[in-house]
Amino acid sequence: MNGLQSEDAMTTEGQDSPEGGTADRRTGARQISVLINAGIVHRGDDALCRIRNLSAGGVMIECPLPLAVDDPVELHLRSGSHVRGTVRWAKEGQAGVAFDDPASAALVGATQQPAPKRVSIRRQPESASPIGHPVFRRNCWAHLSAGNMKGRTPVLQISPAGIIVENCVEWGGERLFSVTIEGLGRYSARLDNPLCVEDAETAALIFVEPVLYRTFNEWLIATPRRAENEPAVLPEGAVARPEGTVRADWI
Repeated sequence: MNGLQSEDAMTTEGQDSPEGGTADRRTGARQISVLINAGIVHRGDDALCRIRNLSAGGVMIECPLPLAVDDPVELHLRSGSHVRGTVRWAKEGQAGVAFDDPASAALVGATQQPAPKRVSIRRQPESASPIGHPVFRRNCWAHLSAGNMKGRTPVLQISPAGIIVENCVEWGGERLFSVTIEGLGRYSARLDNPLCVEDAETAALIFVEPVLYRTFNEWLIATPRRAENEPAVLPEGAVARPEGTVRADWI
């Protein structure tokens, strides 16, 4: 959901609060109102945020994380690019963030362009993700069912558009799955990765309907974050066992 919105522009050069601040008005800096979903990383926590205003100096965001003045933050954009900034004001779920690098404004602005057509997994650049950006890591498991087979697998990465899981080769030619994630709900998903073969380590399951912004963000905040190389913790009381023809280390 990107596009221009008829909202008050914020000042970004000095990141003054909405109650005052006329720095950008005095200098004539261009300000535009936008609606761009992005990821935000702050002091070891991450979540979705919404970029609502953009100028050459920074952005105004809506964010559920407890930001404070002078906090460093990192925004993860739909393009896969990351931009860093410093909080200049924060109030009631909104914050003004000044860019550390002036070139960041162009990166943020570029995300307003239409998303490129999907390309083959083999042709995607290194920064591309089959489930889009931003992506998150949480300590969670997905219950999968397809045909007469059922199983559970750790979720390696998740976004509102889908999940990355371990290789699905044991599921044969199945392409449509029912995916249930505790606290998030049940979703229909299609196997997107054409390289789901024995030597492929992961597979992408794309939700038929993306998870709603608020639903996904509330789940993100409530679910423990998992480090990149940290294994997912087995749910309490679960026993590793195969179901159907699913691999034995799935439960």
